[in-house]
Amino acid sequence: MKQISLAAQAHGRPHVGVMLMVALALATINRTPPADARIIRLEVLSVQSPTFGGLSFGTVGTYEKIFARAYGEVDPSDRRNSLITDIDLAPRNSSGMVEYSADVHIMKPVDMSKGNQRIFYDVVNRGNKGHGAFNEVGGNNPTTAEDAGTGLLMRRGYTLVFSGWEDEGSCLLEIIVPLPGCLSCATPTGARLSRARSLKLSSTTPPALISN
Repeated sequence: MKQISLAAQAHGRPHVGVMLMVALALATINRTPPADARIIRLEVLSVQSPTFGGLSFGTVGTYEKIFARAYGEVDPSDRRNSLITDIDLAPRNSSGMVEYSADVHIMKPVDMSKGNQRIFYDVVNRGNKGHGAFNEVGGNNPTTAEDAGTGLLMRRGYTLVFSGWEDEGSCLLEIIVPLPGCLSCATPTGARLSRARSLKLSSTTPPALISN
């Protein structure tokens, strides 16, 4: 595993350069000042180069796949974070921040100079990637030539980025958050409720029991 500090130099290290680009993109999506919420570390877990069985996508060439984990922190005293349930009860680090981590998957041209220099950020649905709507074939771990489908996004040179934001279980992109008042608990206990709300219709469903 390779850990990358955001202070690392990207020169001559393509994986570092891409990870820094992704960190900046995630920070932009978050839209909160760096002092209040930020990605502090990226850890590369695996690299498959080339992926898609070595299939070449026109002038863009072959792609590689990077699986990583992003580590971040949020300020529990910031009023904008008060909507996070029980954040005031979460354990804090030495800086008074609440830490979390999330899966980050990246598929990019092996030769970045042949790409279009744009990120296609996929907001995953319950941990599942949605790029299949564009390539006609999806899956959470595309590896073979068949997994590329039509290869539309790759032929156009996009760098595909996916990150977890829910806890949906293994084999899916997920986020890991601390349990309130517990520094060492591995899994939550007790009942979990889920409620869906339609902003357009201004309606809310009754709570549904997910697990007990």
